[in-house]
Amino acid sequence: MKSYEPAVLFGNIGYTYTFKETLNGIEVAPGNSFNYSFGMGFAINNQITMSGQFFGAYQTETEWDGVEILGSSREPMSVRTGLTYRLGKGSYLEPAVTFGLNDDAPNAALTLSYTQKLDF
Repeated sequence: MKSYEPAVLFGNIGYTYTFKETLNGIEVAPGNSFNYSFGMGFAINNQITMSGQFFGAYQTETEWDGVEILGSSREPMSVRTGLTYRLGKGSYLEPAVTFGLNDDAPNAALTLSYTQKLDF
């Protein structure tokens, strides 16, 4: 007999730096991004797990030829819910739906992920 914890809490924080690029002689610098997420998963049984996650970010102003474009910063926020199904040892299928919570995020996204664990 084995005992498992049915719930897990998770989160992350990150930073994305974007490099400047010259396009048609004009230097463009997309804004950098600070991002974060947190959520939880709950095992219904040995094969099915439900999860929910909140995503947020702050993207700084874009620069065009060294001048910041006012109003180009964004703060997208969204929530994702998914169901992970264990197909076999190290093999998982996960349908999920993500909903944008503000105008800076996409309205909705439907995803289907397949994960295969590789043993080296």
